[in-house]
Amino acid sequence: MKNGMRKLSCLMDGSNCCRDVGGIDFAAGSEYVHRMRVTVVIAALTAICCYGIDVQLKLVSRCSYVEISHPRGITVQDASGNSNKKEKIRCSRTDSSAAVMMFPGDEAVPMTVRTERSCRTYFGSISVAVSNRTLYVNNKISEERYLSSVVGSEMGHASREALRAQAIASRTLIAYIEQHSDERSLGELDGEHQVYGGAITDTPASRSAVADTAGMIMTYNGRLFYPFMHSTSCGVVFPPSTALGLSGDDYPAHINPFPDDVHGEPLSGRSPYFAWTRQVPYASLKSVFNLPADAVAVTSAVHRFGYVTDFFIIDRTGAQHTVPGYRFRSLLERSGIEGVRSVFCSVSNTRAVVVISGRGFGHLAGMPQWSAKRLAEMGFSYREILERYYPGAVITAQRGIR
Repeated sequence: MKNGMRKLSCLMDGSNCCRDVGGIDFAAGSEYVHRMRVTVVIAALTAICCYGIDVQLKLVSRCSYVEISHPRGITVQDASGNSNKKEKIRCSRTDSSAAVMMFPGDEAVPMTVRTERSCRTYFGSISVAVSNRTLYVNNKISEERYLSSVVGSEMGHASREALRAQAIASRTLIAYIEQHSDERSLGELDGEHQVYGGAITDTPASRSAVADTAGMIMTYNGRLFYPFMHSTSCGVVFPPSTALGLSGDDYPAHINPFPDDVHGEPLSGRSPYFAWTRQVPYASLKSVFNLPADAVAVTSAVHRFGYVTDFFIIDRTGAQHTVPGYRFRSLLERSGIEGVRSVFCSVSNTRAVVVISGRGFGHLAGMPQWSAKRLAEMGFSYREILERYYPGAVITAQRGIR
């Protein structure tokens, strides 16, 4: 492993976040948080472990301006090292290319970052640069602050043991990404990592969970692994090998899908995404899937475990276009057609729309966060929760795992 900058990505742009990993929105399912595109850059200060790392968040807002303010003023430092104090600073994409760094007048109070699209608050420092009429805004914070916000964003309002389980899983994911980021561009995995909500999701409960589990991560067969998570189970949890076609030897999971219930109660049953229905107009399918003619019907092939492997779109000429299940859902979401929450679903056709009904939210592999919340309410510990969804994984100290 090389020292230096490590990257991982999550989605916070103008569209709702793809919740393939994580996704219990803050306030239990509200359409909150996911509104700006973020690239998380991990600066490792040592090759031995992740203790003491800083996390930098590069906000690619696609906005014309950004305004940063703080109730006690901000110290603004230019590229030459000169500094002065201001109440707020405003930069636009037409400004010069000089970079500025901003520090809050009180570190216990977050800075406000406002654009024409959104308004968020962030702890730590903020830097702004302009290049080729594009704004680049970085938020640099400690790993602990970052994790606290992630735990609050991913798990929302939950009891202590669920938040602890999320903290360990999220820390494991950071360590895994940091270890593997030299191998490929993680920008290709946009939306498959963790949600960072800034200061608003950095709550006392999430901070406590991060502190209680300080330095704790999971390993499998002595190695870090990618701890898959999703919002809501469909009543069944699938191993990554089944849900995502990944090698079963690399991830702790049950060999076969297993029922996600306790005494017959679906653990994600209280989620607003446990059961859902979405109507998709045929007229929208032509542009989303680049069809040569308007769609008139959609059918599907269903795996014996109940999830859709392929969707078949029939156009008005009678031609059939095959789209893999996850790609069908992903392309709809990227086109702004949300609501097809998982591929555990069925389809029916009317004159103008295809009706898709299903259960669960996400890729259905790994820990369902609504299920973790319910288990914690039932009295399960964070260790029992993690053992259930990552069987064979070992909770260990982070130091030396590289």
